Amino acid sequence: MNRTDFARIPYLVNDQTVAGLRNDQGELIITEDSSPVEALQAALDTWSSVPASRVRFAPLEATNLERSSVEGTQLGLFADLPQSRAVVGGPSP
Repeated sequence: MNRTDFARIPYLVNDQTVAGLRNDQGELIITEDSSPVEALQAALDTWSSVPASRVRFAPLEATNLERSSVEGTQLGLFADLPQSRAVVGGPSP
């Protein structure tokens, strides 16, 4: 893969990504004592600080999107949606 934006790769996170997030069955997806958005930003910062790499991530941005509609934009989504379950082998929407 060849990216022209390797020095500032955009990464979005759905604004429903919060501590204590539960799925449609009420099961806990993200623990209540966690900081999921901060953890994602820390991961991006870690990858961006690899000395031998030219890849850098732009600061994490919150969005209400449930799927990425822009080519080259990464989206972190933890929502329990039919289309998300279908991607990992669950029932199709």
